[in-house]
Amino acid sequence: DVMTDFEESDLIRDEEVLISLTERGYIKRVPVIAYRSQRRGGKGVTGMTTREEDSVEHLYAAGSLDHVLFFTDQGKVYSQRAYMIPEAGRGAKGTLINAFLTLQPEEYVTAIASVPSFEETAGYFVLCTRRGRIKRVPVSAFAAVRSNGLIAMGLDEDDYLGWVRPASGKQDLILVTRKGMSIRFNEQDVRVMGRPAAGVSAIRLRGDDEVAGMDVIDDPREALLVVTEYGYGKRTDFDNFNAHG
Repeated sequence: DVMTDFEESDLIRDEEVLISLTERGYIKRVPVIAYRSQRRGGKGVTGMTTREEDSVEHLYAAGSLDHVLFFTDQGKVYSQRAYMIPEAGRGAKGTLINAFLTLQPEEYVTAIASVPSFEETAGYFVLCTRRGRIKRVPVSAFAAVRSNGLIAMGLDEDDYLGWVRPASGKQDLILVTRKGMSIRFNEQDVRVMGRPAAGVSAIRLRGDDEVAGMDVIDDPREALLVVTEYGYGKRTDFDNFNAHG
């Protein structure tokens, strides 16, 4: 007899899934095929049943075998394989995230990222805080993260981790503040650090201003879409944002 070692993941079909997480912490995994394509102007289909005071905060596409990283406001990161997130129907409410991640009381997920394979995925994650601290960490540094969490970034007391984006190592980053200021610079201006490091200053904030968004520019020929709290939006070519230090 030949004994074969196999893991649970060997029995899972790799398919594209949508992971949704609500403000009150209900999470679920739904196969993408559950959402049929519709024409523009259709009324859509129910994607999640939420209570009146709850709303969907994060919607993330991943492969069912991916390692999904959950980054929180308190600078921690938790990991779980996508297929371990309970599957639910399109209209179901989902399961409380605390059922399989050991989040602290008053700790909230602010960013979700996924890694198909830590051995085969190069590049970095760029992490940015509300007070404008930024750092770059190799993707491989998150291979040891489990469902009980590790520090992703050291934080000052009045700060919290708000944004995490994958980056290749050569891309430009753009930050926009609540009062409408912006800065663009190359990610190589941010030296690579380990997980516990606190990062460097990305932008000098005036008064009580804070960062409202951070993103990686995938294609400099495209445009930045900015949407305000009251629903005003505008699109600006990246050419209009000069790179700074």
